Amino acid sequence: MEELPNRKRFSSQHGDLSVVEAAQYHRVPGVETLFMATPALGFSSINISDQRLFDSGTGAYLGVNYHGLSFMSSYTSLETTSFLTKLSDVRWKKGFFDIGYSLKPTAKWDMTFALTYTRSTLDAPLYPDVTRDSYETVLEWTNFFTFSDTDRLTFGALFNHEQGIETYLGTPSFNDVDGSRSSTGLYIQHEHKFTPDLKLIGGVQIKKIGNLSVNAVPRAGILWNPSTHVTLKTLYGGAFHAASLFQTLINYPMFKGNPNLRPETVATLDVQASYENNRVQGSAGYFHSRQANLIVPQLLTAPAYINLQQAAIFQGFDADGKYYLHQNWFLLGSAIYFATHSAVESSNVTPIPSFAAKAGISYSSKKGIDLSLFDAYQGHISGFAAALNPHPDAVHTLNAHIRLDLAKYLHKDSATGFAFFLNATNLTNQQIWLPDNYAYPPNTDPLNNRRTLLFGFEIFGKRESN
Repeated sequence: MEELPNRKRFSSQHGDLSVVEAAQYHRVPGVETLFMATPALGFSSINISDQRLFDSGTGAYLGVNYHGLSFMSSYTSLETTSFLTKLSDVRWKKGFFDIGYSLKPTAKWDMTFALTYTRSTLDAPLYPDVTRDSYETVLEWTNFFTFSDTDRLTFGALFNHEQGIETYLGTPSFNDVDGSRSSTGLYIQHEHKFTPDLKLIGGVQIKKIGNLSVNAVPRAGILWNPSTHVTLKTLYGGAFHAASLFQTLINYPMFKGNPNLRPETVATLDVQASYENNRVQGSAGYFHSRQANLIVPQLLTAPAYINLQQAAIFQGFDADGKYYLHQNWFLLGSAIYFATHSAVESSNVTPIPSFAAKAGISYSSKKGIDLSLFDAYQGHISGFAAALNPHPDAVHTLNAHIRLDLAKYLHKDSATGFAFFLNATNLTNQQIWLPDNYAYPPNTDPLNNRRTLLFGFEIFGKRESN
């Protein structure tokens, strides 16, 4: 066993008040690995075969709901090994909370308010010798109008503010990123049923981010049920992504930001057919995306972020299915294949496999026993023939899940239940290597996720108690 974590979860309900609490701790003893940094960046091979890569962290979650008021908060921390040309100890922390309130002004009008706050910190004192502290606040107001059985309108507005600072710890020390940005947005969507089997969707989202011009992206769709078991849908949507503060402002000694970066835009067409009956569920689809102004790191000369001049095309097929062998036994699987290219590069322009698939078998009974075993496959990633480390080859990972609801057998009359679970990943203990996006020439890093056993207990409310 390569990882020794555990997790606990508790939930309860008292009248209109419900509470969910969870906590997790994990620590990976580590694996011995030979890693070689890219010589072009001024480093020779680093042999760490006598050392162990590490990965440890903690997490906590609290969720509270009372009438229309909701509160959710989480905290996560992670300490792991970084491979940015040198091995270093990197520590991440993130805190998050969300306060929401929902009300119903009229019988046909539902309204929600949400305030979220996220704070993230990074501490990498050895390499790249920086500390980072950032936060983001989002305030959102959403409305749902159900005019009739055939018409539904959704509209809302949001405000976002983000601010961050990064300090270089070298000599001399200085802030290599220090900035803030606010943005506003409006969105509206209308759903109309022409017939009980045919529905049309149309909408638009408008954003104003910092000093950038106002941008509007559309959304449209058609959903048709030609029979009881078949659903056909066609969706079209756009998206808009501005460069981050880090990408525009960084003034690191060996890497520079670019305040002139243009926003990324994407337009996607998605066509899907699905089928469902008592024993079979499945779908298959085709997608086509055109993404312009991709923001990527340029590492050849004067390392900095740039926009790709030519648009990139992403297109492919996906499918998933489930088949019930018996009331308690079922098979499930999914697969995706896609290709990407641009006008200046005919091969894939993203360092991810073109094909991936997952298949397995599961068992679930009313006696509180859940079992599953499945295999996840990812294909070979091209473009790394000259990598100093092992290539990102095709790999299978075998995974399993076991959950036993002990409340079915012990203290059956108690309002509180408890269950034991075990999640096992990469049972065959494969060493996986993935692309290093910041290495030139292209190189790979080891994914420190060997055989992993995650076990824990859940405590939950079985029924309402006063």
